[in-house]
Amino acid sequence: MCLQYCGPICQKSHWSHHKIECKSALGKETWQPAWVLEKRTPAFIGTGIGETFGATKYLWGNVPAFDVLELGSNEGEEYEGDLRILLQSGGSFETEISLPIASGDLRNLIKTIARLPSSYNHLLEVTLNDRDFEIVARNLILLLVALVVGNSHEAVDCIIHLWYSTLVRESDIRILQDRIQPLIEEVCEKTKNKSPGTLLGKTWTFAHCSLRVVIEQSSWNRLLQIFNKPSGLTAEQALKIRATNTLAFSRRDYRDRYMSCLSPIERVSFHKFRQDGLLLPFGFPRLDFRAPNPCVSGTSKFSKVILTRNRTFFQTADTWPMKYSANSLDGWSLKEVLNTTSGGNC
Repeated sequence: MCLQYCGPICQKSHWSHHKIECKSALGKETWQPAWVLEKRTPAFIGTGIGETFGATKYLWGNVPAFDVLELGSNEGEEYEGDLRILLQSGGSFETEISLPIASGDLRNLIKTIARLPSSYNHLLEVTLNDRDFEIVARNLILLLVALVVGNSHEAVDCIIHLWYSTLVRESDIRILQDRIQPLIEEVCEKTKNKSPGTLLGKTWTFAHCSLRVVIEQSSWNRLLQIFNKPSGLTAEQALKIRATNTLAFSRRDYRDRYMSCLSPIERVSFHKFRQDGLLLPFGFPRLDFRAPNPCVSGTSKFSKVILTRNRTFFQTADTWPMKYSANSLDGWSLKEVLNTTSGGNC
């Protein structure tokens, strides 16, 4: 499984866990879909054509991220003017660059900023606008983590797991409750006497950038609820809820169809993520991931986040909120993912 251990002692201690995947039929070249072995027609033929399964939230992108500026192919990498980008959900605004699409998750924003030339030293203003409150709330929380947490490695790890993992670490929960939640509580306290439908804006200013959020008063209050998991929800229950979607028996032919296009190693990895929902290197220890992700879970009339940058910068208790087909890989270029190192495994 392409695992590398720090030594024989570590390898031996992990064998009881690793052998399950290592000896899995999915990892063999001779693997075949269940419908082939059982000599039957697969479920996606006939009445199963076009059938959907699961909830309808799009918390992950379903097309690869792209750089919406592509300065090198447009204004040029030596461009010295200010830039304003709008990622919106309906409507129109007068900006230099306007994309008439829902902002969705942060992948396009991240890729666009990451691709800016290091020499760019002018104003970049990005407006994210989405109809779905939970999309806006997740984006706001992830942006605040990026801006508030001083250690970039700690911030990136936290963002990745809040974005993609079913369970998170206690350290991630502490960041949310100790660093991010107080910022929202302050706004809620100051606006508690406003009417629920009133649009209210808040601007946070940091060293090289600022973040402005405009949502309804009731939505500020809803934000606070995201920081707490549903009452009584354990890690085991969270995984079971997710598995009723990602490992549903009625969808096994759909999984097998997808895996039939993967290599043996990719099949085992795909199945493991369907099981534990943790975006980690394959052999990375899972013991620290014990808290259900509060950012995996309404709709306000208007929700907008504005990120202004001056230099290089970068919930129900019984339902999995996304479609069965949701795949964390879909939002990124597969070639770029495969060319990215994942770090050590021990």
